[in-house]
Amino acid sequence: MAHRFWNGDMNALIDYVVHCMPLYSVGASDSYAVGRVVMNLDVMAHFIQTEQQTMDLRDGLSRARCPVLVIGGELDPVCPIETGQEIADSLPPEFVRFVRVQGASHTEVEGDASVDLVRSMIPTDVHDANR
Repeated sequence: MAHRFWNGDMNALIDYVVHCMPLYSVGASDSYAVGRVVMNLDVMAHFIQTEQQTMDLRDGLSRARCPVLVIGGELDPVCPIETGQEIADSLPPEFVRFVRVQGASHTEVEGDASVDLVRSMIPTDVHDANR
């Protein structure tokens, strides 16, 4: 069903959400999270069926001129750690910081596991001014 969904079969969406999305987390998932997400199915279908098939932003990453934090969960089935490493390798080495989060899957990386990492990228004077 994941293959069907990610190849543009929007009829597979409900099965994908029910059976695959729980695998995004190694811990207890927020059962109400999907209900809080606003989805535009037309935009999603367009992206999956067209842009996603050919989109490759790696060349543009080499032009980054500011600090970039790439966080990868070692158990992430959505963006595997190898993909995170590939993203980091595409960025200028003087600007990139790549962090592997052990035991984290997709939702753990986007949640609490990353808060301190993101904060560490904010210059102290900006961080202190917003307290």
